[in-house]
Amino acid sequence: IFDGVSNNKEVVYIWFSYPINALRIRIFPLALGPNNHACLRIELFGCLSNPLEEIGMESQIILGSQISISSKSNGDRLQTRMYLESGNFYSKNKQDLYIEIDMKHVMSIIGVAIKGSNSHSSNVVQSYLVFIGTKDNLDKELVGEYPGNSQLGYSPVLSSLNTTKFGRHIKIVSKNKNGDRYMAIEVYGKRQICGDVFIPAFAEMSSKVSFTIMDAYIDSPFSWCALSNDSKPYIVIELNQVFAISGINVQGDSNSDSWVTKYRVWYGVVKYKMKEDKNEYTGSKGRIFPYTINWFPSLYLAKYIKVMLESCNYNCCMRVHVRGCTKRKLGYHGIRFDGNNANRLLDKLDVLARDITDQGKLELLPVIECLRKFQAMNQAIFGEKIIVNHIVPFLKSTNTDNGLGIYSE
Repeated sequence: IFDGVSNNKEVVYIWFSYPINALRIRIFPLALGPNNHACLRIELFGCLSNPLEEIGMESQIILGSQISISSKSNGDRLQTRMYLESGNFYSKNKQDLYIEIDMKHVMSIIGVAIKGSNSHSSNVVQSYLVFIGTKDNLDKELVGEYPGNSQLGYSPVLSSLNTTKFGRHIKIVSKNKNGDRYMAIEVYGKRQICGDVFIPAFAEMSSKVSFTIMDAYIDSPFSWCALSNDSKPYIVIELNQVFAISGINVQGDSNSDSWVTKYRVWYGVVKYKMKEDKNEYTGSKGRIFPYTINWFPSLYLAKYIKVMLESCNYNCCMRVHVRGCTKRKLGYHGIRFDGNNANRLLDKLDVLARDITDQGKLELLPVIECLRKFQAMNQAIFGEKIIVNHIVPFLKSTNTDNGLGIYSE
């Protein structure tokens, strides 16, 4: 509990005893001034250190079909999402309680936030376990134990994982089994492969009046908004060179309840010969969301990306960033391995094989098999250490429509 001000001219500075990792701050007035009005102006101080990106539970980028829950739990799987009216997913006394998410891509997970129920604030998960890995080995890949809610169930608790583990699947398991326990989560992280942010070099907009490319940047104090008479609003983003494109961040207006709810994407190396991505993507969910990330089903080789707005909340306003990686990062990787690190390399390649196209999997298998043979040779020869210098171009970019081709020697 902090002291406020005593008059309308005073400014009170409050410094926390330790840094607090937070995405949103809520302030509750406990005592009113002489006029019995809760009037407040605030400024927050801090730093952007290891920024957290929502993988999409609250924004609903993670579909219901990607969420698995404990079989004897009560409540719909959609109630596992971290938002205001969630929290009706729970398990009774002595019953298992867990949430598993198929993230569709190999992700490096940075943090997990957990909350309970808005109405049953005392029935909380006091501690939980986090597992990250593939579907087949998930229960063997424990990351650690983390604190849950100690008091109020509707207050989210964020934990930084501090782990180097990555994978396509994550599982959050309630450790305590006493009494009814309510749980809803959000997961924060980044794509392990090809998830860099590209700042647009230039943009063509369907509504050009008073708008510039600077207005279309994520977290810009302004926004690009289509005019009211614009029947087919769009924005074409031009990058400064051809990149492998993996996804898009979108954000609504910074000053009003206006945002894009649905959109489609075109992409290409030549501006007037772009290909259409057949998917319809989910836009923003409201002003309180920092931005929404959509990952494409495969990598696209492109210099131009066209975002066609399908539906909007109030006015069609948008700020956008493109995600991807350079050809250099997709190029040849020199790999030096011996008996000490071959197993670790094999594990990483196995994870990679689960996150690429079907054709890529077929072409990656010889690389994995080759490494397994070298490892077997090392284990078979007692006292002799085998060191092999080998260049494996297992992440070589191609111009195929599959996006990412995998090659081996």
